[in-house]
Amino acid sequence: MRNQKVKLAIAVGALVFSATNFYGQSYFNSKPDLKYQKDGVNYVAYDWHETLPQQEITSEMHRNNIGKIVFSNEKIPFRNEDASKIKTRLNVTDHIYGRMYLICSIANDTLYNDQRADKDQRSAGLDKLIKKKKVAVTRGDDDHRDASAEYRLYINGELSSWAIQNVKFTEESLHHTTRQVWLAPKPEDEPVSRYWLQELDKLPEGEHTVRIEYVPQGASVIRPLAAGEFTLVKTGNGTVSTGIKYADLDEARKDPQLAKEVIKVMAKVYKDKGWDGTLKKVKFNTDWNSFYASSYDKLSRVREIRFYAYTTHDNGKCLVEEFTVGQAYNGGKFSGPLFYRRVIPGSKQRIDCE
Repeated sequence: MRNQKVKLAIAVGALVFSATNFYGQSYFNSKPDLKYQKDGVNYVAYDWHETLPQQEITSEMHRNNIGKIVFSNEKIPFRNEDASKIKTRLNVTDHIYGRMYLICSIANDTLYNDQRADKDQRSAGLDKLIKKKKVAVTRGDDDHRDASAEYRLYINGELSSWAIQNVKFTEESLHHTTRQVWLAPKPEDEPVSRYWLQELDKLPEGEHTVRIEYVPQGASVIRPLAAGEFTLVKTGNGTVSTGIKYADLDEARKDPQLAKEVIKVMAKVYKDKGWDGTLKKVKFNTDWNSFYASSYDKLSRVREIRFYAYTTHDNGKCLVEEFTVGQAYNGGKFSGPLFYRRVIPGSKQRIDCE
């Protein structure tokens, strides 16, 4: 009986200091003052997990660019990279791809965290690293088992407010150590993000520094898993193809006469509101939808139809935006004059000019 009690106490003690999670990773519940040292810096370590199976270095290109993101104006293939196609200087008219090369899989990487609520966590954390002060360290964190991470886009040193595309191929899963990056893909791959086009529109002519960092999700993470820079050159009003053409937009109703009337209504709206652009044509992407609307406590029946408005601009760019026009129900039918009802929020986007 005494031996059984001893064995039970040992087992309970093991549960206190170690455990195994759903994925078979073992870890121990350490005190906050447990230290981990790397590169001469002392860190506070939490949840230090065992190494998971992972992909090895995939190519010579990988070996020479660990921790970096490299760029090209075409896809950078897995394992079959051509170093001569890697570029450090690209134009705004280029389609831009990247590939990152990691030292290990994201789940196996060491994450450095600063728990202070600073506005710029990255700067505060890097400052701590330089001064060799304590920061929290995690390795093999379950929160990052799905390789969840995000891109930070900097243009001329300023952080952009949007996240670039992250295309995950089947071979680039959790345990892999390299990943394709799409900044401005070709139309056959995916339409260029409207946010990238907006960034290009804001840039003046000349050379600009573009930097991309890949970091585990979470504002407190202070060390990018990979980072890369290139020089972006803008000349005149040149821009990259969006891959979106007006002719390819959906059309739910063909009504040339109605289209002419809508253009007249919208041309006046553009003028009265001082909107930029010249309205060229419209395409209906829904049919009529009728409903009851109230105005000044009066209920009346109306109908509306939604459409794309294609406009050209002095800077050589073309846009499409969605609006609706309405019509009142009079005398037993919808016979009132057409009137502008509303704009569809967030529908404005750049498309290729025709």
